Amino acid sequence: MSVRMRINRAATGRRRSGHGLEEPRTSKCSNCGEAHLRHRMCSECGHYRGRLVTDVAAQAEKKAEKLKARQKEMGENTGGERTGETKDEAEPVAPALSAEGLSHKSEEK
Repeated sequence: MSVRMRINRAATGRRRSGHGLEEPRTSKCSNCGEAHLRHRMCSECGHYRGRLVTDVAAQAEKKAEKLKARQKEMGENTGGERTGETKDEAEPVAPALSAEGLSHKSEEK
């Protein structure tokens, strides 16, 4: 039986490239104790090296309000219309052309 893994050095290297991969190193947050990537702020509380970098709670509230407003807007908008458009402003839908319709138009030219 032949050895199928032995093609050339490049293919062998590509196959073995994942062998050296390791899990990313993490550190413990000094504020909340959650694990986070080193040299980056904690995604749970927004602290880095003992000081507040980003107010994560305020961002979450803002995102929730935005989502709530969008859902409310989508609920009021009925009939599949786009936001900000009325039925008169909506783009007209072009009728589907069959093969016969295309050939007929090409004969007129």
